[in-house]
Amino acid sequence: MVQNVEVEMLEFLRKELKNSMIQVSYKFSENQEDRKPYTSTEIFAVMAKKNPSLLKLRDDLGLDTEF
Repeated sequence: MVQNVEVEMLEFLRKELKNSMIQVSYKFSENQEDRKPYTSTEIFAVMAKKNPSLLKLRDDLGLDTEF
């Protein structure tokens, strides 16, 4: 899939920029631990890991963090 996108992108760039010498390189990282949380559930999980009392507060107030 990535190769298909790369070929299309490379063709587009070469055509639009009128430069057949353009090359594309990419690097993938397997490390997912440094990924920033995006959803509210992920953000709460990170915060609760740092401060477990948030879990108690959530339970005491009957809050639903999965919205």
